[in-house]
Amino acid sequence: MSEKHCLIYAENGAACIYDLNSGNGTFIKRGRFDKGFMLNGSSCVLEDNDEIILGQSCLKIKIFKVEADLFDQR
Repeated sequence: MSEKHCLIYAENGAACIYDLNSGNGTFIKRGRFDKGFMLNGSSCVLEDNDEIILGQSCLKIKIFKVEADLFDQR
């Protein structure tokens, strides 16, 4: 894993990931039987239950939808 490997950020209500030109890329796996795909200096929108593989580490993504007015209640 690189010191600065990837960036996870929010854009237009979606969770996104951008590979920071890491040496080995950032691998995204979707679903149980999906072979996944590699990001090399590019970005994609993350989906619920995606797995991000960075070297020997695996991060599972959980996406929660929050109603905007939930925070406006006082």
